[in-house]
Amino acid sequence: MTVYLTTSATRENLIRVERGARIRKVAIALVTVQHKIKQFLPLYLQQYNYPAAIAELENISQTMELSLEDSSRVQELLDFCICFDAWDRFDRAEAWLFLKPYLHRSEILPLALFLKRVMSSCEAVDDNFQAPDTIKGHGYEIVEDLLLNAERCATLKRYDDAVARLYRALELLAQVRLRNQVWSPMVYCG
Repeated sequence: MTVYLTTSATRENLIRVERGARIRKVAIALVTVQHKIKQFLPLYLQQYNYPAAIAELENISQTMELSLEDSSRVQELLDFCICFDAWDRFDRAEAWLFLKPYLHRSEILPLALFLKRVMSSCEAVDDNFQAPDTIKGHGYEIVEDLLLNAERCATLKRYDDAVARLYRALELLAQVRLRNQVWSPMVYCG
């Protein structure tokens, strides 16, 4: 869509354009980008529909002429959506790659630290899992992460997925507890 603006030094006639008026093209990309982001992004994020948000952000990035500031903003939102999509699919290493560049932001840091502890917890349970830059936590972060994932599934009314994740969380809880348990010989004093 193209929008044109009619201008003149002084415009006295508001009914019609008179001699000396100039017509120029107006850039509306900024307004369009902001409108699209405000229109679709909250809805998709409430539904945890990261693939749809990614598709829409990629569409904006590829089809619209964006200022450097708008391009950076769209890319940032795209990185966050890709991160959350990967995390939701339990690809925590990929999620970390998209979250890591934003560690300087105070609102991202707690999320990043939690992800690092989740990855450390994964390493403790799965010998084949290798994660960069982990932070040792209490070991139950993987269980907490799975419970949060189950909660998102229940919010989306994907109850079968939620129950499967709850079942796996219960198994993981026992697995982590057994792995962390300090076994000492029982002394029977009878």
